[in-house]
Amino acid sequence: INAEYMGIMSAATDRVIISRAAYCKALLHAFKHPSEAVCGFLLGQRLDDCSWIADAVPLFHTDVNLTPMLDVAFLQVAAFAETKGWSLLGYYSANQRREDNRLANHATRIASRIAGRMEPANAVVMQILNDLVKPEPSRVAIKVMAVSSSQRVTDIEEIAFGQAASQTIASPAEVKLLTDKDVIEPLSLKIKDFAFKRLYDFGDHLEDVQCNYLNPDIV
Repeated sequence: INAEYMGIMSAATDRVIISRAAYCKALLHAFKHPSEAVCGFLLGQRLDDCSWIADAVPLFHTDVNLTPMLDVAFLQVAAFAETKGWSLLGYYSANQRREDNRLANHATRIASRIAGRMEPANAVVMQILNDLVKPEPSRVAIKVMAVSSSQRVTDIEEIAFGQAASQTIASPAEVKLLTDKDVIEPLSLKIKDFAFKRLYDFGDHLEDVQCNYLNPDIV
């Protein structure tokens, strides 16, 4: 990921490797609801100074605050993560307006709550850049930041995409690093295949329990 494009202005506070599945699920969620704010949780493992983001769980496609529904989602997703040997590591967010790529206040608050469970580590926030969410994507459409339990936000410089051979890993060295093209092209194919229509979030699940918000077969 090109550091200049990502808007890196401050020193790195962490290292993040994002799986292809996590990236594609988050972007498909945003693509499915182009006129709505979307959000979700990021799951994975914290290994030394590295956060391995193995999966993403779509939550809602509306404006989000710390509501009872979010509390329920928090507990259920954290419990699911434990079954996989993962933890709740962060949050992704896309704003309602296409030109709005700022980090929303609710994203900072929710990420700081996650960070409170991880201290002294920070939570990872993946901000989706709406203007780059397109039917035929050509660039990585996220900015990645670290948020502390005190809501301090810092840009993360060391970011990569990767793929692990097993569900859990003992070291970041077990992750095979991928290029931007390795994640952009599969996302483009999923969009062309209308995979976003088969993606559900936790809000959909609350309306119809048959909607699996974990989306195990999307990517």
